[in-house]
Amino acid sequence: MKIPAQYYQKQLASTQKTIQELKKKSLYFSVARLLVFVLLIVNIAYALSHSVLFLGLLALIPCFLLLLKMHDKIIRRAAFLESKATLFQKELDFLDFKFPEGPNGNNFIDKEHPYARDLIIFGDQSIFHYINRSVFRRPAETLAQIFLNPLKKAEPIKERQKAVQELAKMPDFIHSFFAISDQYTKEPDKGAIQDWLSSKALFLRPFYLMPLVLIPLINLGLLVLLFMDIIPVSLVFSWLGIPLGISGLFAFRINKRHNHLSRFIALLGRYIKIMEQLEKTDFQSPLLQEQLAVLKKAKALQRCQKLKAILNALDSRFNLLAWLLLNAMMVWDIAQTRRLEKWMAANGQALKEWVETIDKIEAMATLGNFAFNHPDFVYPKPSNQTVLRAKNLGHPLIPAERRVNNEVDMESLQSFYVITGANMSGKTTMLRTIGINLVLASAGLPVCAAAMSFKPMDIFTSISTEDSLKDSESYFFAEVKRIKQIIDHLKNGNELYLILDEILKGTNSIDKKEGSKALLKQLLQFRCAGFIATHDLELAEMVADKPAVIVPKRFECEIKDARMQFDYLMIDGVAQNLNALYLMREMGITV
Repeated sequence: MKIPAQYYQKQLASTQKTIQELKKKSLYFSVARLLVFVLLIVNIAYALSHSVLFLGLLALIPCFLLLLKMHDKIIRRAAFLESKATLFQKELDFLDFKFPEGPNGNNFIDKEHPYARDLIIFGDQSIFHYINRSVFRRPAETLAQIFLNPLKKAEPIKERQKAVQELAKMPDFIHSFFAISDQYTKEPDKGAIQDWLSSKALFLRPFYLMPLVLIPLINLGLLVLLFMDIIPVSLVFSWLGIPLGISGLFAFRINKRHNHLSRFIALLGRYIKIMEQLEKTDFQSPLLQEQLAVLKKAKALQRCQKLKAILNALDSRFNLLAWLLLNAMMVWDIAQTRRLEKWMAANGQALKEWVETIDKIEAMATLGNFAFNHPDFVYPKPSNQTVLRAKNLGHPLIPAERRVNNEVDMESLQSFYVITGANMSGKTTMLRTIGINLVLASAGLPVCAAAMSFKPMDIFTSISTEDSLKDSESYFFAEVKRIKQIIDHLKNGNELYLILDEILKGTNSIDKKEGSKALLKQLLQFRCAGFIATHDLELAEMVADKPAVIVPKRFECEIKDARMQFDYLMIDGVAQNLNALYLMREMGITV
């Protein structure tokens, strides 16, 4: 991780330096604006007191507006870079496994899922917490679905690998993408957006086109007549009550529609900025090209910019004076709402597709960020020749300096690793190491290994089974239910990786031993590759009956100088040294 850490440190220092320079510029512009404003007031006062049109105003007003625009640009640039600096610091924290606060995927935890809960895919300090960078719910959901639904064919995996590899070479694109999102903290309710998109149009009928055309024309005619001194002012003001009355008649319904929409305006600004970034990007991988084409072919950026212009025009109604003037002259509210409804009719369904596409690209950028952060990880090879072969396989959430890597070599289906060992020797961690790397591999991500090939299949685990007081369900019954799920899945003809920790631990030792043997024999009839951790040495010794399909593996513990020592290396054979009695004595229990 030295290379990404150095990159982030360098980028953080450079960004912070630029921010300081922009803050100095901002101060200069603030002073300049104040001076020009003072001169403007002085000039106005002089012009009024001397009853003259002071020509200096013609220069000072544009100068003030230009300074205002340039200052605003500096402020927005500084805010963007501050978001980037925050991201760089977070990346350094993640590389140190400090896990900064942020969406951790707790809402995606499902104890019924085949593996997510057992492998700690979601929750604090989970793989999702470690990888996810989106602060918004929709892209986070897209990422969660990638982890919950592993790809089971080689070609889609390879396509996603190409996309991830390409994005991993584009760190500036990735972090600019995240910095844009970081500047928008509020996300509208999904239902509110859907309600807006599906709401019934108010003003699309041809009938409403008449006042939109006639009222401005009549107003123009009245102003001409007033200027020519043909009609009195009172007649003009009396007439203006009619368009104001028409606008007032629909004000409540337009307000309700606009309030729904106002929650979406900020998010629209985010999507426009992201699309502006994507417009300048050309991808090479087919998957990313396909997603980008959805936006570019539809001219999504230009259409969304038009939508934003309509919304900005409609926002003018919040100013009472502007509301009175615009609606009196042009029934503004109805005109802009009609423009909005026409846009919705033409683009409403497409907008959903554009938003979903950007969410997919953001989820892919998150995967690319993970790959960039781990240049030492490798892209596994999907293969039908070998079930699972991994060299120096380690857990991605254990720091490299503490991580112990192991070898896995399973050539064919209908075979099992039976892993024995002392308490705390590393059996369960090894199971999770295998499982989590399979999830990463099936997602098209690099894995924590020196080399890996695998057969894309379903993954099913039983590691952290729990009882349920709510459902009056015992621990043992919960285990049996989980095992039935597995067997039913296999009976349906599915191939899968099966990862089990201590089968039937919720019952007595005799039932456990006999039941475990019977279950293993039954599982060997199906097309699955299994990894079972157990304290039951007799289960591992079944290798004598089925030497071709049961592979005994072990983790050993040594007690030296009254201290337990673990090397966490998985080796061949059945465990020789157990430590339960030693641990009990250390706790003061006489045995």
